Amino acid sequence: MQGLANYLNRRLDGIAYVAPRVRDAYDTDYSALKIKPTIVVVPSSTRDIQRVVGFANQVQSKGVKMGITPRGSGTDKTGAAIGNGIILDMRSEMNKIMELDPAQRLVRVQAGISLRELNNALAVQGLTIPVAAGDQTIGGMLANNYTSVLSRKYGGILRYIVSAEAVLADGSLMRFDRFSDRELKKRLKKTNGLEHEIYQKIPELHRQNADILDQNRYRNAGYALDRIRMGNHTNFLRLIAGSQGTLGIVTELILHADYFEEMPTMLIGYAEDAAELARWSHEADKLGVVFADFYDKDLVAHAALLGKGNELLDVPTGAKYLAIFAFDDHSTMKRRHKTTQMAQIIGGRPHISSENNYGQFLATREMLGIYLNDTTRGERTAMMDDVFVAPNMLPELADKIAELAESTGLDLQLFGSLATGIINLRPRFELGSVQGRQRMQFFMDKYAKIIDEVGGDITGGAPEGRTKAHLIQRTDEEQDLQQAVKDIFDPKNLLNPNVKLNTPKNIFQKSSREDYLDGIIVA
Repeated sequence: MQGLANYLNRRLDGIAYVAPRVRDAYDTDYSALKIKPTIVVVPSSTRDIQRVVGFANQVQSKGVKMGITPRGSGTDKTGAAIGNGIILDMRSEMNKIMELDPAQRLVRVQAGISLRELNNALAVQGLTIPVAAGDQTIGGMLANNYTSVLSRKYGGILRYIVSAEAVLADGSLMRFDRFSDRELKKRLKKTNGLEHEIYQKIPELHRQNADILDQNRYRNAGYALDRIRMGNHTNFLRLIAGSQGTLGIVTELILHADYFEEMPTMLIGYAEDAAELARWSHEADKLGVVFADFYDKDLVAHAALLGKGNELLDVPTGAKYLAIFAFDDHSTMKRRHKTTQMAQIIGGRPHISSENNYGQFLATREMLGIYLNDTTRGERTAMMDDVFVAPNMLPELADKIAELAESTGLDLQLFGSLATGIINLRPRFELGSVQGRQRMQFFMDKYAKIIDEVGGDITGGAPEGRTKAHLIQRTDEEQDLQQAVKDIFDPKNLLNPNVKLNTPKNIFQKSSREDYLDGIIVA
């Protein structure tokens, strides 16, 4: 392997590593899987990435398969940021703002910059990308078609991306953008090679399979071929969104920023059951809530241990959930009016933020976040996060989860967003044993069936990656169509192989992490 690294290092401006300790640092993400790479490459430019793709093509022509996995901050929860071939660390060097036009609210960035870093820079100009995220990279957020707790009002990351540049499987560059039919004809005349084939074959594939595409039941599973046509335009950006590095390696993006919003007014209430949560969610949605998060009381009780007497974390006897609602209208009077209305809907004595106690509200969210992300407390397995369930179906979901908990003996505690319907559930399994891994697989199958029964979507908030791929239900025609998209973009299957498609059914038996402890991590 050192010979391969030496070969790459003579040709790259960045660095290729094969040292075991470096490879060990890249063998996990936030999923339940562990896969050690052969080589880790830290590229410093788009040209470096093109050289790596050329290298992978070269060694494959000699019979050596070397897949390429682009990796941002490593927070993917479906095993899509790990692989046994080449890991491209996009975060370390390709993390710069290339151009900023405050007047047009446009910014061009490299894929490895985090949203936190970008928003810190935009804030100086009174601008922001209103998506709730931390260290996730912009490229990674596009790869996962990222949504957040703010997405009900402000949309996900895709709303703010104008275009993206990506290295294709043959090493060429392609701009993923929205093109009119007229523009597309011009590009067909000007381009050649793989890019030309994509412009030609993808629209044809869409036209020839409209009836199959109409059957799609998933938001983020597979490739969004059903959503690329907009009037007389073809939007290739929608195709790479959620593709998890399997169609191209995103290197640069252009985003359109929004104006910075006011700090929201928040209130906290305590619901007796999921039916009450569902009612609150319906009313909050009518009021234009910016976010509405909920947590099972047992999670809050653990967080309260870090809260140092924070009364907001004291869930009253008889309550099952803590819910936090927020409104961020420009008008202070309007925010107060909506908050008062919401308080009347909740009833009792909900806590409302003010100038005097705002710090306590921030500390409450921080305490919940610290507990949920506290690695000293360990982790619970992230294998079925980010499912979508309509808030009005939450009572039925809660009942079914209670039944599942009783029948399996698992400790099951729901938390998520009432505004977006994105729900999380993190049971604990002993992944170091065959029995533990089998038990986890059994749970995933049961939980996926429950989500289907309540009309939900297991990929509602994030794509399937590796960990959910075996749960996606498609007809043979649908599966062939998804594979056709992959084959057009990546005929040699070099880009993040076995992610989304062709994932081994025994992936958990072969590649499960064994170092999970008690606790919960969300991102």
